[in-house]
Amino acid sequence: MPRKNGLLNIGDTAPLWTLPSHERRAVSLESYRGEQRVVLTFFRGTWCPNSRRQLAAVQEQVEAYAQHDATPLAIAGQWPRELRGYAERNGITYPLLVDKERRVIKSYGVYHWLSLEAYNIARPATFIIDKRGIIRYMYIGSHQFDLAKQTEILKHLRAIDETL
Repeated sequence: MPRKNGLLNIGDTAPLWTLPSHERRAVSLESYRGEQRVVLTFFRGTWCPNSRRQLAAVQEQVEAYAQHDATPLAIAGQWPRELRGYAERNGITYPLLVDKERRVIKSYGVYHWLSLEAYNIARPATFIIDKRGIIRYMYIGSHQFDLAKQTEILKHLRAIDETL
């Protein structure tokens, strides 16, 4: 069962950000405005088996996302070196973004400070942001096993296509 987001709602403008990627380049949400939808995934870290499953599931859908003018991006509060190594070893072709200070993680309402299963990380979450920068879908996991299903994400991307 997904968590409620205390900061953002569907229909809100997504907070803007620029973060470094595992590829050593700056990636900005604003650069996708008017061009691409963004499927934004927040993950705990590459050390987490559930996050690794989540990242692999997104990788499997890169082409399906592209058919809906969407590009995947993923954010974690992890060091670039770790993300770079993981992406290289696992064939991740989309940007893994570094939010070491957790500013973006906090601005999207997915920050998880402390519990029995987590400390100072992002909750697993997925947002679809349309070409105007509006949040059209959000799923925030209530625990590390609670991940957005790719079939659900693709269903929402198709629904956005149909409203155009």
